[in-house]
Amino acid sequence: RWTGTEWRRTRVANGGHASHKNWNSTERCFSGGMALDPENINDLYLSIPTKDGAYEKDGVYEIWKYTINDQGKVGGQKQITKDSKKNNIRPYVIPGTKNSPMHMAWMNGDYYYWMVNQNYKRGFPTGIHCDYTWTEALTEVPNNQNQNDSVSFGPNTSIHIAFAMNRENYAGTLLTIGDDKKDGKGISYSIDPQEQRPIITINGKTYKSQNRLLTSDDWAYNSSGNYGDSHPTKVTTWILSITCDNNRLITYRNGFVDQVIELENGELTNYTSDNILGKTTPEGHKILAFMQTDVCQSPMSVQSSVTILQEKMDAEKVELWIYLGVAFVVVLIMTYILFMKNKKTPSVSLKKTL
Repeated sequence: RWTGTEWRRTRVANGGHASHKNWNSTERCFSGGMALDPENINDLYLSIPTKDGAYEKDGVYEIWKYTINDQGKVGGQKQITKDSKKNNIRPYVIPGTKNSPMHMAWMNGDYYYWMVNQNYKRGFPTGIHCDYTWTEALTEVPNNQNQNDSVSFGPNTSIHIAFAMNRENYAGTLLTIGDDKKDGKGISYSIDPQEQRPIITINGKTYKSQNRLLTSDDWAYNSSGNYGDSHPTKVTTWILSITCDNNRLITYRNGFVDQVIELENGELTNYTSDNILGKTTPEGHKILAFMQTDVCQSPMSVQSSVTILQEKMDAEKVELWIYLGVAFVVVLIMTYILFMKNKKTPSVSLKKTL
């Protein structure tokens, strides 16, 4: 701290070695990180390798809070994260949250490298955690979930639709509920051909996502480093979720929020489309499965429903492979039977009598 005439240094704690998974071979300067609290200048947050509540250089990185008193001594410490399976690094104090129950965030997961490329195919499969305990319970979902070929959507409903995408023609309208072309009323979901951004249209009003419907998977095979090259990857299958209460419509991609759209009162009514299961668009995109509920699901419940739908699709894949396997075995058996039957049948030779 600056005393008015000089900087006073205080030793707080050991930071350990580099916090990523390849710390002993590259970029050994990557510490777990620290953050000063601008609204409580005596407090700072550190990422420290920890085991059993104490520093251990090869332990899992945990977030700690330290308080430095006005005399420049460590006045207190508190472990924020405990018994973590993955590293918690790079703490960040969120500005303007002095009186908020959510005050800070950090990165959690296996950090291998700062980008995905041929040498570091896993990159950084990490998430953002925070010091706020989510108390929202799962939305109670009615047992009569509609899974027939018709989809209905409106206020206080949620839908989840699994798509198989045609990567050769990655554009067009994936879903239409209602008849927005006939009377301007309805909902459609499409992909912008130039930027591959989802666009949802509600009663003629369009809302373009800030996110592209792409992943970085191809970087692992095509990128050799940070040379400005770009390898956006088109998805093959994914699940779209849309929820709505009376005033807000939210779209999700594989269970994660994509768009939040504020609605005017009465802007959205109930719309229905028939025979959507298995439907293929002119661009070659296909609806694989869907489910809907008569309730506006919370974000946690959306993730739960996405998991259910994904497990259902995975089970159907297993059933298909079992069916194909049984069919293959039957063909082999029939071929063998025919072969043995022909082998036992005496051959007849015709000789020309001179």
